[in-house]
Amino acid sequence: MSGTSGEHEHEHEQGRGPGSDLRPSVARRPLPWRVLHALILGLFTYQCLYASWQVFVVFQPPGTFGPLSATAAEVSTELVLTRRLYAIEGWIAFSGMAIYLALTELRPRFWPPPT
Repeated sequence: MSGTSGEHEHEHEQGRGPGSDLRPSVARRPLPWRVLHALILGLFTYQCLYASWQVFVVFQPPGTFGPLSATAAEVSTELVLTRRLYAIEGWIAFSGMAIYLALTELRPRFWPPPT
């Protein structure tokens, strides 16, 4: 028999067996890299939440809730442009976080480094 249990366990340890997680172990990363990773994710999250807060709470016209919709024609151009700039800032932060997570979390799972 070519598929002995010893060979199967060895494949599982390498992350190639059935049901194995292809992500490199977080414990194998040095502590400074884990701290830096957490800080980067925290800053991206903070920036996304900050931009959302500015758009939907701080620069909200009185008597409205959520998106401007039809109210956009009644508010000042300055308010609309300010909200739009914060919204763009939020999209840039969200896109940056998505790209960062794709490179640091998804890439190692689907394309593990060659052994």
